[in-house]
Formats: sequence, structure tokens, C-alpha cells
Amino acid sequence: MASDNADFPVLDLKVLQKMQADYGAEVMAELVEDFKSIARESTAGFMAAATSGDQGTMVRFAHDLKSSAAALGLKQLSELSRSIEVACNEMRLDEARSKGSELEPAAEKAISTLTKQLGAVDGI
Repeated sequence: MASDNADFPVLDLKVLQKMQADYGAEVMAELVEDFKSIARESTAGFMAAATSGDQGTMVRFAHDLKSSAAALGLKQLSELSRSIEVACNEMRLDEARSKGSELEPAAEKAISTLTKQLGAVDGI
């Protein structure tokens, strides 16, 4: 299913640059490593919950991923996660499951983009 998330940039560089200026390269490297774990745990957890029909857990993982992605300026992933969270909250679980199939590739794209951008700036 093609999503409307392509209307959003993968990464908002202004958010990332602000964080780099505020926290420095070492802290940013730690935040990226933390995000990688959160993203992979959240996507796997969401898919497991979707398979079992656990709406509450689906919402929790979509919300966690939305917030974590937004904090790092990962707009596409944050928006996809937001749309999934809304669908879950409105009990449109088939739609949430369908969009959920996009989470893993979107998360990996976000991680790759973030890592490349930081590596180009700070040698991470």
C-alpha cells in the first residue's frame, strides 16, 4: 500500500542540526544507537500485536515509534507511525495492519538516512 508519507522528508535536517549543536557528537551517537533499538523493538512489537489483534499494544508501539522518530527529526517514520496510531485508536485495525507492513522498511530507511547524515558531519 502506497502511503502519503512520501510527502514528508525522511529527515528534518534543522532538528538534527539543533540537536548536534546542543548535545555534541558523542551524545548524538548514543541517541542514534538508542533509536535503532527502539525502532526495531517497536516495529517487531507492533507486528506481533497486529498478528494477535492486541489493539492496545499496537497503539503503544506505534506511539513510541512516532515520538522517538519525531524527537530525531525523522518525519516520514513519525508520520507513518502517527497515522497507524490514529487508525488503531479509531479501531480501523485492518488499515493499521496494512500500514504496519510499511514500518520495518520505513524504520530501516530512517536509520540509514540518520546514520549517513551524522557520519558525514561527525564521523559517527
